[in-house]
Amino acid sequence: MATVWRAPSLPFQELNWDEALYRLMADSLVAGHLPGEVIWDRKPAGLFALLALLRGLAGGSAIGLRIAVGLAVGAGGWFLAAITGRLVPERRSAGALAGLLWIVHSRLNGGDGVNAELLFVPLNLAGGWVLLTARGRAGLAAAGLLLGCAFETKYDAAFAWPALVLLWWHLRPDCRTWRNLVSLAVGAALPAVLAPVIYALAGHFDLWMVENLAAAAAALSDTVERGDFAGIAFHLVPYAVPLIGTTLALAGGRWVIGPGWRAFIAVVAVWLAGEALDLTVLRRFADHMFIPLLPPLCLAAGVGFDGLAARLPARWRTAALGLALLGWAAAEGRAMARPFLAAAEISAHRHNGDVAWGDPVATAGLWLRHRLQPGEAVFVFGGGMLAIYEVAGRSPPTRFPFVEHLWKDDAPVDGVAEMTRILAGAPAYIAVAAGWAPGEPPPEPPAQKVFAALDTALARDYRLEVTIAPYVSTGGGPIGPRTAILLFRRVAR
Repeated sequence: MATVWRAPSLPFQELNWDEALYRLMADSLVAGHLPGEVIWDRKPAGLFALLALLRGLAGGSAIGLRIAVGLAVGAGGWFLAAITGRLVPERRSAGALAGLLWIVHSRLNGGDGVNAELLFVPLNLAGGWVLLTARGRAGLAAAGLLLGCAFETKYDAAFAWPALVLLWWHLRPDCRTWRNLVSLAVGAALPAVLAPVIYALAGHFDLWMVENLAAAAAALSDTVERGDFAGIAFHLVPYAVPLIGTTLALAGGRWVIGPGWRAFIAVVAVWLAGEALDLTVLRRFADHMFIPLLPPLCLAAGVGFDGLAARLPARWRTAALGLALLGWAAAEGRAMARPFLAAAEISAHRHNGDVAWGDPVATAGLWLRHRLQPGEAVFVFGGGMLAIYEVAGRSPPTRFPFVEHLWKDDAPVDGVAEMTRILAGAPAYIAVAAGWAPGEPPPEPPAQKVFAALDTALARDYRLEVTIAPYVSTGGGPIGPRTAILLFRRVAR
């Protein structure tokens, strides 16, 4: 079901800034390199190892990778339903509602593409489920291993752990021993210990230090300084139904939930507090950062709606369910249906050859593939279109293809020097996002020198060859990259 629900996003080469960088990194691992060795990012190494595994299983295609992530989302819904059923067994339909809400709402706020949140949240939920069903210390170590893999996928995963441990402590009094806690801790620590050991054995421990500890410290410092609390309410709006259901469940307490209401409220409160701490202390308010809030919201919403429905007579229960569905459709149905409408319209206009309607990244990549000569390189300046490299069949001419790394403090590179080196290689084509066209002011002051170096080279050595605009459907809005792409051709001298 999860993959079907995410179907509108499957045909597009790129849906967010992170996704194509993850794919480039995963491809570098498949080719035998360590994370960060030929493509750099500051995420934990485990994320790219997991993506490389999924990439290999998916046959190297964008569609296959998104299907694999859809399956992960579906597994997360199953684990959330199972956890809900253990926490509140008297609410028999609550788990199914919670899992369904997770699957539906995880596609919102930047969740239609591939991102780390859609991988570490299901791993956390799987670890929580194994915690509740484990037999013996080996089972607890396995639960810890899943939680550790989630942490090594993205360090933010740890903010959900207090709630999962509280859930285990409440439901498994037979396991409350120090030996079991040690087994759980050892399993959780193993992936984090294994990663630097692998780097050290390969003679690249310094790379692990820079890519993980130093970069994470710089990123933390950066986010603490520039947080924007005003963005929180805006990003929570698409989660209206889970928010309403959570409010009803917490406010209803014993009347809605039943005898286990104290434990239920404690687990949900701790879970929400942990994720809120991640958002507010680190001040990471990008769209997809809100996805980890969904499990506790959906769990509480499922319990809340099921608890209220159970209080009604059978005939009224059916009517209430119908009204609830109509209300949901009125409040969120348009947003939920829009990608399907857009995908249908775009697919009806999709062409073959050089043109891939609705997908400027695929179009630009195909255009370049048909024109690049052997040995010619392309440089993509814009984080939202890195899949051009993949479609065009070319490797990035830099270890830092995510161009913001050329001026951010958390990358180990002098941005101007790296840009100068790239341009000295005389790439045959340079692709630039329309929002970052030559002469436009850079989005951040530290980027001014990097932009100036590019502007100078484009004005001196390149001419604009073609502009590729996205196709925006009339009824459903855009899917995939929303910006036009400018392709500059190097002028022979």
